[in-house]
Amino acid sequence: MCEIENESEKTATLKKSVGRPKRPLSNCKVCGRPSLYCYYGVKCCESCKQFFHRVVAKQTLFNCFGRKRCRIEENWIRCRGCRLDKCLLVGMDPTKINVVNDRFGHFLTILELRRRNVLERIVK
Repeated sequence: MCEIENESEKTATLKKSVGRPKRPLSNCKVCGRPSLYCYYGVKCCESCKQFFHRVVAKQTLFNCFGRKRCRIEENWIRCRGCRLDKCLLVGMDPTKINVVNDRFGHFLTILELRRRNVLERIVK
């Protein structure tokens, strides 16, 4: 799931200091910023990784107050509800975060329902 997808991603590299190998640079699937690694099953930047981790670890749900039409792009991640929806839509996996809590199963069910609702909203 986190493989390099096209030739342009293969040729784009992040310049490192001498002696270090160059790593392919691609864009975060959530916000579009440059990213190097896959977190929770998706190629994403450090900011989106930390946001998703906090949401799942604290079992916090955010709502959109802008009719769920906010643009989640580079430098425009103010709406936490839409950002969470985008994380779920691109496939970030909450089960890859180690959470010890009796209610975590219920929270995962809520996240899955939310992901399905986002998909249905896009299809319509």
